[in-house]
Amino acid sequence: MSVISFARSRLFFLTLFTAALLASFAATRAQAQVWKITKVAWTAADEQAFSAWVAKATAGEPESLFVKGRELEILGVSPVDCADFVYALRIIFASQNGLPFKSMAPTRGRAIDASRTDWNNQPAEKRLKMFLEAAFRDLSTKTLPYDTESVGMVSRVSIRPGVILLAAPDVGHSWVVRRVRDTGIPELVFGSVPDRTEVFFHHGLPRGEAVFGRRARNVSETSAGFRYWKSPGSPVAEKMNDTWEKMRPAVWRGEVLKTLTVRPESIVETISRQLTNICREVRTRAVLVTEAATIRQRGCMNPRDQYAYSTPNRDSRLKEGFLDLWEIWMTAAEFFDDGRRLHRGIPARSQIIMDQIDQVFSNRVLIPSQEDIVCAVDIMQGRSMNLRDIRANTINGRLSVDPNESILARWGLEGETGDCNRR
Repeated sequence: MSVISFARSRLFFLTLFTAALLASFAATRAQAQVWKITKVAWTAADEQAFSAWVAKATAGEPESLFVKGRELEILGVSPVDCADFVYALRIIFASQNGLPFKSMAPTRGRAIDASRTDWNNQPAEKRLKMFLEAAFRDLSTKTLPYDTESVGMVSRVSIRPGVILLAAPDVGHSWVVRRVRDTGIPELVFGSVPDRTEVFFHHGLPRGEAVFGRRARNVSETSAGFRYWKSPGSPVAEKMNDTWEKMRPAVWRGEVLKTLTVRPESIVETISRQLTNICREVRTRAVLVTEAATIRQRGCMNPRDQYAYSTPNRDSRLKEGFLDLWEIWMTAAEFFDDGRRLHRGIPARSQIIMDQIDQVFSNRVLIPSQEDIVCAVDIMQGRSMNLRDIRANTINGRLSVDPNESILARWGLEGETGDCNRR
């Protein structure tokens, strides 16, 4: 064999060996990823599939993804707060479909990136759980602006399942759109603080202040609002025009609903929806207040529990809900009074709804043995409250947000002691 032939033969085998080595390294690296990533980027079809999956995965109140056999229950990563839930939806779908996930937010350690090999020594079924736990530890509502972009122009196409409604940093909350009704009402699903093993639902939009904060003069001053995930393959958001950029938070909700509406929501639908939302809120608050009282038996709360179980934003949203219900009641009363004057018959369902809302705003004595109390709430053993009394205490600022106070003080039934605040 000539020197040239030998050199060529050696180069050929060296090339084969290098290719085999690289292939082996690539296979090892792929196997060591949190999940096997088979796509470079999300496509428009992937984004549509994600929207459909979110709508299906969040169907069925009250437990949704946490019911036995569903994703988060199987992974064992519950409970979650609002930001955890938002990130979990994106990460779980990506893992099931070979899609990449990488947070662009600055973190204390390495980036939250599914291509990381940190958990190479763990079984495949545990890597996703550990990755989610790392994401929950390092990511929050403060990092969501790095990983998402403004939806831009609001429309029934752009506000689809999976879209995030992010509140301003001073509010610190996030919701996910589950679907938009033909009445223009978005159905929102969200996690909560303190971390819970269930997710919560709200049908409708919060007021502008609950989204953009009290300091924003227009909706473009903060990262708050409707947002979608940044991705090389995701649809490009339409640029806001001057009308939306300069819109005041006070008129934002009305303009969004007007844009999303296909048919008007009837008065009966509106009252029923709002009563359902408020009932959810007060019953969730009752659970948190009871849990806080149990923790408080051990002494004054530590800063972590104090933050988790205080309720300033929750109570603010509850007050806004009652104010919304008041406006609806005034409109409904006028509508039904006109009907009576014109001798129109009132359907039985409408009369039931009117009786329910009247009960919330009535000054008469409510007698549980003689009438159905709307959303009676058990606040402690042997004691319940009706929505009428909760509404009065909420509007008059009697509810205590301090989790160190007694249950009765939390519901405005006795004064605050401030024992822990004096220490």
